Amino acid sequence: MWLRRAILILSLISSGCAALIVGAAAGAGSVAYFKGELKSVEKGTVDQAYQATLRAVDQLQMFIIKKQKDKTKAMISARRADDTKVTVRVRRLGDEVTEIRIRVGVLGDEGTSRQILEEIKKGF
Repeated sequence: MWLRRAILILSLISSGCAALIVGAAAGAGSVAYFKGELKSVEKGTVDQAYQATLRAVDQLQMFIIKKQKDKTKAMISARRADDTKVTVRVRRLGDEVTEIRIRVGVLGDEGTSRQILEEIKKGF
């Protein structure tokens, strides 16, 4: 039931028919890429997602320029070796449900965003 609610929330947040929702019925999470930003709903807490994101940024050899976290949300801003800015935002949707939003550069880069998300998922 929590997954259906999370998918509905993600769909509403995406607001637009062009949003592509993948994996809605597949156990852990749904993913949407819309307007240069990758959004994923994952099972886990904000703290788990934040720690997994820090590990992913380190694994992908990015330099953290800013990070902040509270009980319901977190944000990590980093730079890649080519100086492209990467921003990862984490937001609590429920007790064990978290939304992760990734933007690479100004216009977005879906392939790189998905690579970062896969690295974050390894840390859960």
